[in-house]
Amino acid sequence: LVVTCASRPSGCLIKKYPDLAEEVFNMCTRTNGLELNDKNLAVTFDFEYVDDTYSSLDPPDDDTELSIKDDGTSAPGDALYQYSCYADDGRVKETAHPYTMDSTVRKNNHPLMIMVRAKRVALLGHPLCLTLLHFKWHRLARYLYYGNLLLYSIFLTFLTGYLISTPPPSAYTDKIATAADAGADVPNGTFVGCPAIRTWLNEEQNLFASMGRYVITVLACIQLVKEIFQVFQARLHYFGWNNLLEWTCYICALLLVWDFDECSRTTGVRKLWQWNVGAAAVFLGWMNLLLFIRKFPVFGIYVVMFTDVLSTFSKFSVVFFLFITAFAISFFVLLQNQAEFSTVGKSLLKTAVMMIGEFDYSSIFFDDSQAVPFPELTYTLFVVFIILMSIIIMNLLVGLAVDDIKAVQEQASLKRLAMTVQLVLDVESMLPDFILRRMTVRTMTIYPNQRKKNFFAKLWRGILR
Repeated sequence: LVVTCASRPSGCLIKKYPDLAEEVFNMCTRTNGLELNDKNLAVTFDFEYVDDTYSSLDPPDDDTELSIKDDGTSAPGDALYQYSCYADDGRVKETAHPYTMDSTVRKNNHPLMIMVRAKRVALLGHPLCLTLLHFKWHRLARYLYYGNLLLYSIFLTFLTGYLISTPPPSAYTDKIATAADAGADVPNGTFVGCPAIRTWLNEEQNLFASMGRYVITVLACIQLVKEIFQVFQARLHYFGWNNLLEWTCYICALLLVWDFDECSRTTGVRKLWQWNVGAAAVFLGWMNLLLFIRKFPVFGIYVVMFTDVLSTFSKFSVVFFLFITAFAISFFVLLQNQAEFSTVGKSLLKTAVMMIGEFDYSSIFFDDSQAVPFPELTYTLFVVFIILMSIIIMNLLVGLAVDDIKAVQEQASLKRLAMTVQLVLDVESMLPDFILRRMTVRTMTIYPNQRKKNFFAKLWRGILR
């Protein structure tokens, strides 16, 4: 049986025969035969079957004899070797090419990703896979990830600083109205009082207000160019809620800082609708930061806990909303004379707030200016609300959250490895072919006993245990 790069058998082994896959991984990990504590001990890892992005479809000659060495590898000139994607130096052959140009398909079908989906924790923790992850992360992925995170952090810092340090349009409106009341010759309107606004800006502008618009514009455009590049890379697989969140954030940021008239250009004062868009942009910006740290194993496990709890709550939300609606409409019918329950919308909001203990009992039942028209039924409904919503439903939500968090903690090892795999492969999927080709190698040799307190020494001690 000749196993080729094009057939990529490791995925089938991982999903259906994990024990056999582990034996294959063991065969891909070999030493130079020295004692385990020898200073010159060398461990060589062969990544050909766990990093199968490239294929070589050039068939060997019919008269080429197939032979395999004692260590399980093939030698140059052998038939099995000619099917390999790698040249003599361990680099990808010039004739080799990705088995598909769709980077998302390559990422989803990567052996490491298959291990994550199949929950093969033992295989993910195999020294071969851990070494491959370490190599990919330290070779290039960490620089791209941290660089992208730094760029986004600067964008978010200036967006936040700009909104915090810039007075809202309503502040200038109030000043113009005050100046007009004092007898100053100020035209009416929010944005037509530009001369007066210019004098106030001399005292109120700072770095974020003066330079923030330009920095936000440049960085938002850079991020949008990056997103467009990802569209061409991932194609139809690109579209998802997380990418939609990024697009919305960057577009809202550009709308916030864009000058739509002469007064905005000369004074920097935003229109009222722009200020609303800015509030949405900064909220989405901080939510998008969660997507960045979600992929980082140290912090990502807590984001996973949150998303799991949120997913469970969304499933329960239909039942939850029915309870809220039932009590809200009943309170609206019984207490319409009170401001908090004067409309159905206000009653829904007040009922939801009451769930967390904000009952405001005294003002509802003992306010002399707002008598309770139907006290018997209102008191009864209020007691039922306390029992059902504040005690039973709230404790049910807490119990569901505890179960979700416990499930994540029980699979913490898998989750952390999965996030590392996701991060490394996400970065790799954005690389053009000429860079990815340079970052792909067949073998890697380490000397675990020569340098103490490094990753490979810890890894080798884990193997010995």
